[in-house]
Amino acid sequence: MRTMRKYAHRRNTISKIKISHLGKRVSIIVFAISLVFTLIFSFIQTKLAINQEIAHIENRQLELDQDFTQDIGTFIWNYEFFTLQLRLNALENLSHIDYLQVTSDHYTFHSGEKGKEPLIKKSFPILYKNNIVGDIYVESSLQSVYQDIYYNFFHSLSVNLLKTGLLCLVILYIFHYSINVRLTQMVKYLKEIDPHLISKKLILFKKPIITSSKDEISKLGSTINKLTINLYHLYDKIRKEKDRLNDFTQVSSDWLWETDCDGMLVFASDSMKKTLQMDSNETVSLFDICKKFNFNHLEENLKKNKPFNLCEEKLASDNISGSLILIFQAVIKNDINHQFLGYRGTAIDVTDLYLAQHQLKEINQNLEKKVTERTLELKHNLEQLQKAQTQLIETEKLAALGSLVAGVAHEVNTPLGVAVTSNSIIQETINDLKSQFETQTLTADQFSILINEIQDATQLQEHNLNRAAKLIKDFKQTAVDQVSEVKTEYVIFQVLQSLINSLHSETKKVPVSPKLDGDHHLVMYGFPGILSQIFSNLIMNSIKHAFNMQKSPEISIRFYQEDNEIIFIYQDNGSGVAPKLHEKIFEPFYTTQRAQGGSGLGLNIVYNLIKKQLKGDLKFDSDIDQGVTYTIILPKLLS
Repeated sequence: MRTMRKYAHRRNTISKIKISHLGKRVSIIVFAISLVFTLIFSFIQTKLAINQEIAHIENRQLELDQDFTQDIGTFIWNYEFFTLQLRLNALENLSHIDYLQVTSDHYTFHSGEKGKEPLIKKSFPILYKNNIVGDIYVESSLQSVYQDIYYNFFHSLSVNLLKTGLLCLVILYIFHYSINVRLTQMVKYLKEIDPHLISKKLILFKKPIITSSKDEISKLGSTINKLTINLYHLYDKIRKEKDRLNDFTQVSSDWLWETDCDGMLVFASDSMKKTLQMDSNETVSLFDICKKFNFNHLEENLKKNKPFNLCEEKLASDNISGSLILIFQAVIKNDINHQFLGYRGTAIDVTDLYLAQHQLKEINQNLEKKVTERTLELKHNLEQLQKAQTQLIETEKLAALGSLVAGVAHEVNTPLGVAVTSNSIIQETINDLKSQFETQTLTADQFSILINEIQDATQLQEHNLNRAAKLIKDFKQTAVDQVSEVKTEYVIFQVLQSLINSLHSETKKVPVSPKLDGDHHLVMYGFPGILSQIFSNLIMNSIKHAFNMQKSPEISIRFYQEDNEIIFIYQDNGSGVAPKLHEKIFEPFYTTQRAQGGSGLGLNIVYNLIKKQLKGDLKFDSDIDQGVTYTIILPKLLS
């Protein structure tokens, strides 16, 4: 039984190999190519063999001339004709020598038989002591050569064809199990794939030596398994998206519709069918609906075969109370050749938006009036604030501000910033209302939400503006009028020394004694009061901020002339300033000691006086615990 099963299995395998069209084609191609190359190489080999044999025969004839003609000449000269005949008979037995003939005067001797063409014939003179005593004629037949060569040719060809046939059978066998069987498995597996169900994993046929888990077919099988899983997930995702779309279509209040290229409705949402009293199984033309309900604008747009939007139509029907105002919009469907296939569109009910139009207009008018009033009030408060800030900066030029001005900028700017933000919110909300109203997308709920936002922002704006107005009104200015100066020529050392002396009551609190180094007779032309103000602010800034942790405080002021400029270098050995704060210290109202009465205007005034009043330049260098260095560059003659 086992033997019968093996025999049946082999017959089944052979039959499968026979029907392997791809394997057959590959084998036939291999056999044909091998046959062509075998014939070519065999012909070349035969031609070379023929040429080689002819050359060998010619060499044999030349050897006969070179080795034996002298002996033959001796035999003729001595009339040893019997010996001559014996020698010819012996030479005729040599390979490739078929016929010999010696001619001398009236004597002729020969051995062998003349052959038939093709022949190789040669004649050589017979010499004896440099005298020609006769000639020898030699014939060699090529028939036997050709017969041997042709026999070898056909024998080699038969052997090569047999080997090629066996090789093709082996290739067909290997091809069957390595490719054909596994490709058949893949085809069968792919035909049975159900994208709605997860298929079993494809397991390819394996045969030792012939197949490998790393060959291309195995990789293709792994790829098919991955694609099968991806296909299932894709179909599952499409199904979920389809269900989701159907759910949205069922619950959507808008109309959803689709037509073919002739305007026939191929899909309409339930809300559309219900409103237009359409039969679910009835195929209706959208053009007929346009004529029935007088949708003239929609009909014109449909005839253009182009996308459209904001197409407004009014619907009056017995199925509804009153009239509906609908906004139609659609996109077109095209095939790969950009041929028109139909429309996909929606229709939005904007009736509620139109009903809210009059209310919105009234509210908008009142809102604009309130905004105008608040804007004027805000402008007035801003002007008051700018005047207050200007007065504050001018006052700081003459004396340090008291505790009443601490934090005034923050207190005023905070409510003012909130008011400006509220105004921006109001304006943005108004613009949103206008935009939605103009595009007819405003719903009643959206309208109520936007109105509430405007009311909240208005109340917040009014509260903060009142707070800012009160702060400005209650702010008490305490300063000394600045004495206007005129340009004059002055000695730098005297001005700065007088300043240091006048600040002695402040410097002794640290204590620190500023050191002044420079030419006692160097003069400048400009504003001595402004120069005093600059260094007064720098010294006071060092006293307030620099020496909290310094046991031996130092302040030095050095000046010298360089070309037409005066260079001032102010230094202290205090706590210093972190590099990240270098740009901030010259900003107005920036201070680290607001609670101790700092206004944050001192260095800002220094910067403005140097840059704007004295037309100079200011450089600052510092680091934590390294003190500060101010380099001030001023023109000697202020124009």
